[in-house]
Amino acid sequence: DHRVVAGDTTIEIGLEGSIPKGYIPNDQRRMDAYRRIGESERLDALDGVVKELEGAYGEMPSATRRLIELAEIRLAAALLGVVTLFVKDRDVIFRTTAPGNLQEALDGVQGTVRMIAPDGAGGTIEATEGTEVEVYFRPPESFLEPGSLATILRRRLRPRAEKIVASIDSSSVAPEGDVD
Repeated sequence: DHRVVAGDTTIEIGLEGSIPKGYIPNDQRRMDAYRRIGESERLDALDGVVKELEGAYGEMPSATRRLIELAEIRLAAALLGVVTLFVKDRDVIFRTTAPGNLQEALDGVQGTVRMIAPDGAGGTIEATEGTEVEVYFRPPESFLEPGSLATILRRRLRPRAEKIVASIDSSSVAPEGDVD
């Protein structure tokens, strides 16, 4: 069983999100919505929360959309083995124990991507799998605006995270019938 706790991954990219009282007036329901967003362990479950909220309360305000976007980035990052993701100067720094997943997600992105392995871990991705390494992504300067960065991260991380979930799902299904 592959369980991911998105709350164990920290994202600091200069954005915040919220659920305004004007969107969900009832305090208990608003807290429940925060809990359901934060406790989603799968991207499709998070998508389901969004559909339910929009069905019950209508179109989300921008602050709630940002909250969902940050939750999506956090969950996708957690699925990829990212422990922390933050911006420092012109770099987006990922601390990860699965640099291969992250490299695949960032493959072809505009900017430069480099990995810094801890001393003695070796410089190859294979040698560092399971060891926490830092991956530095230096995007074009215009990509560092928090809203733009969030869009790029979501578009880059989510597809790779969905592939990981699909492979876990397919490997956890026991074959029926004849076995070769």
